[in-house]
Formats: sequence, structure tokens, C-alpha cells
Amino acid sequence: MSSGLLDSVISALLMLQGWQGRLYILTRSSHKSSQQKSIQNRTRTNQLLQPAAAHQPFFFRDQQFQFLSVLVIGMAPARVAAVMMLAVAWLLAAAAADDAAATAASSSPAPAGWLKAHATFYGGADASGTMGGACGYGNLYSQGYGTRTAALSTALFNDGAACGQCFKIACDRKRADPAFCKPGVTVTVTATNFCPPNYALPGDNGGWCNPPRAHFDMAQPAWEKIGVYRGGIIPVMYRRVPCVKRGGVRFTINGHDYFNLVLIANVAAAGSIKSMDVKSSGSDNWMPMAHNWGAQWHSLAYLTGQSLSFRVTDTDGQTLEFTDVVPKGWKFGQTFASKLQFK
Repeated sequence: MSSGLLDSVISALLMLQGWQGRLYILTRSSHKSSQQKSIQNRTRTNQLLQPAAAHQPFFFRDQQFQFLSVLVIGMAPARVAAVMMLAVAWLLAAAAADDAAATAASSSPAPAGWLKAHATFYGGADASGTMGGACGYGNLYSQGYGTRTAALSTALFNDGAACGQCFKIACDRKRADPAFCKPGVTVTVTATNFCPPNYALPGDNGGWCNPPRAHFDMAQPAWEKIGVYRGGIIPVMYRRVPCVKRGGVRFTINGHDYFNLVLIANVAAAGSIKSMDVKSSGSDNWMPMAHNWGAQWHSLAYLTGQSLSFRVTDTDGQTLEFTDVVPKGWKFGQTFASKLQFK
């Protein structure tokens, strides 16, 4: 209810009862820098609440706390009861309106296509602490991921199936402290790591990556595009977006005879892989590979030294064949770049 409407309603009621009431509505700023004004307002209130005549009701509303106090001096009991009933009725209406507004603000849906989450940061100002990670990409600089990366909570990581996926993230200004939010700015990150749960702490106080929370622990340079360092954690909105990569898909082969562990990196579009098959120069058949961990797939066949082709399907359903991408005579630990890329 607006101050003017409240003033009119109360004055009308007072006039109907034959009273000459005076309504005082004082505004008290809730900003921290307004402490002096608050003190002055309180002093002003004390002055105003000195009655000029008997039977005169005084109303004071503190807008910060939605509090209405009624001071009645020398008033007849019936009129005291009427004034108190009016005050209680207004309090109930104001409380209901405030609760409705608060609920609407906290439960307001994210814009179409966007989801809600929270974000923290790690790895230092140069993101050097983000190297390695649960997706197995190793040196994120040399792999082309740079500092625009993030570790995902259990709810998003999906046992490594999300490795390589890209997310556009923005600070949620409707839920964030404006002192720590950079509104109107987005940053796109690639999932390269896992943010493990911490069940020793509650999900809303330190256990940020506990299920079922959607959470991004972002490389610090990426996080600081949308948040202010002192904030530490901010509410965000996010959505999946196609990955944009330079060059073709890359394959790194590790392991040993009868255990070929293949890391697939620099994947555009969906970013993540659904299935992978291998075919050697000594065979005409495609052999399915099994997801091992992160962005790594393995085959238990003997493939050492043979030229290799890979058939890869991303999580959007697009399939590419990388014919003889690994030449004969290859060694474990080598990386091979293709000229093909998902679109």
C-alpha cells in the first residue's frame, strides 16, 4: 500500500469517527551510508510524537521494518480499540504484501532458456591452479582451453559426460548483492574439471557443490568477468551453448599394449562425446570403445603401431569419421590433430 493511499484511508476513517488525526510517515533509508539520517529521523520522530492536544492519535511508520506504532494519549477506550483495530488491519495487509513481493523475487523464474545456479572461483589470478582436472585435459593452456574454464558440481558433471561442454554464464542481478555483481556481462566457459561435494558443510554454507545444487567453480579470470573478487560466491544464470574451437579434433593416446587410453579434446559444437569406435589398419571392423573417465575412452584390443581411425558421435548425435588420423608407428603419449571438426 502506498503512503498516499494509506494516509487517505486513515484520515477518512478518523474523520468518520469525528477525530482530527495527524499522520506522520517518515522515510528511513536502509543503505548503510545513511546512519546519520536514521538518527536524525529518530530524533524527529520523538519530537513529532509529543501530542499537541488530548484525544489526538499519532501514527508513525518506519518503512524499513514495516512497523506502525500508535500512540494514544487520553483517548476514550472505544476509540483506542478502534485505532488499534485499524493499526492491526494495516499491519496484516502490509505484511502480506511484503511476503508476496519477497516470494515473487526469490522464486521468479530465470529468463527462457536460462537456469539458476551459483558460482565460485579457484586457481589463482592466472588460472594456473586449474591445470589437470577430472576431465583429463592436462595443460589447459596448450590444449586451447585457456582461462575460460570451470569445474562442475555433481548435478552438472554427470560422471564426466559433461566434459568439454560449454556454458554461457551471467551474474543474476535479481538475486545478487549489487556490490558483488557485474550485470549485463556474460562469460562462456568449458567444463574441464569436477567440483566434489563437501558433505561436512551444508549446501548453502560451504558445501556449494553438494547434490543437488547446480554450481560452477570457475577459473578466477573467468569468474571476475561477472563478479567482484570480494564477493567470493554469486548467484548466476547459465545455459548450454555450442562450443567454438580453433582447428580440428585432437586425439592423445596413452596407456600400454592391450590398454589404449584415448583423450579426445578440442571438440566444437556439443563439446562432449556420446560414443567412440576405433578401427585399425589390421581390421575392417569398427570396435566400440568404453568411456573410462573424464574425456577419455579406452580399448582393450592390441593396436600398438597400427594406423588408427576413430568414429566419434557427440552428445548432439552428430557422427564424424577420422580416417587414419593416427599414422603407423605411433608411440604412447603422442597427440594427433585432425582436420575435421563438429559443427
